[in-house]
Amino acid sequence: MEDDTNWKSSYEKYNHVTVDVIGWRDEQTQSALVFWVATGLNPARVCSYSLTNKSNLLNDLKIELGKPKSEDLNEVSETAYWNPPKSEIYFTKVGSASGFTLSDTD
Repeated sequence: MEDDTNWKSSYEKYNHVTVDVIGWRDEQTQSALVFWVATGLNPARVCSYSLTNKSNLLNDLKIELGKPKSEDLNEVSETAYWNPPKSEIYFTKVGSASGFTLSDTD
């Protein structure tokens, strides 16, 4: 992948797609919800939700999704991965910021 600080243009060049992004940010909590669709040779649909000071998001996801397929909890970060039918879900927490990304694999 070329050196490009803009993830959208890098993703578009590398995957030969066009990406349309819709996003919302709550300025008080710094939470963000982003949905994007890539069309072209390698289409994709992705939804990402990130927030700060939400220490129980991983537990909330486990309640809804069950035990992760993989999980790594250490003093620096927490990550988890689920692979329900036709999708992938990645959870990441570093410091007080956490979030998850849901990708449609269909």
